[in-house]
Amino acid sequence: MITKERAEEISKLYYNKIFRYCLSMSKNNYHDAQEITQEVFLVFTRKLKTLNDDVLEHYLMSVAKKKALEYYRKLKREEMVIALEDSFTSPEEVLSTITRYYEISDVELKMTIEAIMKMLTDDEHELFIKKFLENKTQKEIAEEMGISVSNVSTKTARLRNKIEKLGFFCFTFVGQIIIKAFF
Repeated sequence: MITKERAEEISKLYYNKIFRYCLSMSKNNYHDAQEITQEVFLVFTRKLKTLNDDVLEHYLMSVAKKKALEYYRKLKREEMVIALEDSFTSPEEVLSTITRYYEISDVELKMTIEAIMKMLTDDEHELFIKKFLENKTQKEIAEEMGISVSNVSTKTARLRNKIEKLGFFCFTFVGQIIIKAFF
């Protein structure tokens, strides 16, 4: 067990080393390194009763690595959500993007979109309509579907990924043959 006085000494002793490590992990982003370092020492203070003085440096470095990875995963998820929300602003934009990159007739496009929509689950279809056709906010969707806003964000990101994969397949030669044969 480590006393509070000893914890202060340890913090002073290792703070700069942990901060430099976090700075290198954050590619010299001072603000991010400060946040990550604060998280490390927050974890440290919560675990004082269970830690031994023998392995502190190793423990702090491993917590720093873990916290840096968590921090950047979280930032990446947030960036993906923002990009997702910005990418599908309207159905017309989706259609114009598709027709711009693929030489496809309106009839083929309609069949392809119908095929993609049929491959979605009921929940995915409902989410697609609410988010991309009705342009509802994540908060509105969460309230209507009875789920959290973060769950809406996750489901939206997964839906977009699924639609992209299905769309890519549908616009391939084989995908177009399948669509024309079955739809």
